[in-house]
Amino acid sequence: MEVLNVNKMKKSLTGIVIAVSAILALAGCSSSTPNVSLEPDYPAYESVKALSAEADLIVEVVIGDSADDVLTPTYEGDDPATNPLAGTDETPDPNEGAVPITVFDATVQTVYSGDAKTGDLIKIKQLGGMLEGTEYTVDGTTPLQKGDTVLLFLATYPDSAASILGGDAGYFTPEGDSYTSIGSTKLTVTAEELRSL
Repeated sequence: MEVLNVNKMKKSLTGIVIAVSAILALAGCSSSTPNVSLEPDYPAYESVKALSAEADLIVEVVIGDSADDVLTPTYEGDDPATNPLAGTDETPDPNEGAVPITVFDATVQTVYSGDAKTGDLIKIKQLGGMLEGTEYTVDGTTPLQKGDTVLLFLATYPDSAASILGGDAGYFTPEGDSYTSIGSTKLTVTAEELRSL
């Protein structure tokens, strides 16, 4: 298994382009189904209040089917932090910098904050999945599982599936009448506390 450190993925598409190029080069060296481990640098959240301040949507959902997909950079804007080709004459290759993701269907059970209602079907993406015969796993991140009921703190986007904040930081499982995060910082919150955020 090869390990790749992908720093500041959210802030630097340059890192993603370099990382994926390295992954594809390393994946070609193995005779069995290659497995590449990604190590994203997710932001840390020390409290439920910090998570809720960043979340566009806080919902309890039941996880449904999933599908492998890719997230590709848009190369828009003139900020080199978000567009590595800004200020250059290079023409972007739409497949260069592609990052494997898994997109899950999720049925909303309870809305604590944000623009959704009970019964809505939403899409949630997680880094990792299959891309061109290579399996990409993510260190320190727990994949969502079909049939599970979970509480998620999500960032939403107009043209893409929602993302869980902080990797596992925004991923909570029900325990009695409260929820506990599965991230390295164990956070706990009750439904009553969520309603008052």
